[in-house]
Amino acid sequence: MAAQKLDYMHLNPVQPHWLLCNHPADYRFSSARLYEQNLDEFGIVTHFGKVF
Repeated sequence: MAAQKLDYMHLNPVQPHWLLCNHPADYRFSSARLYEQNLDEFGIVTHFGKVF
């Protein structure tokens, strides 16, 4: 269920009515970059697999 909610949050910026970016990892304030490229620009994101 956590993965489902995370996918929803990552895909929100690419929705046609928002269109904040073309790819989830391109949105600066998304954790998608951590999951796709293993990059944490702000140093505050933890992969949910390490918590659950």
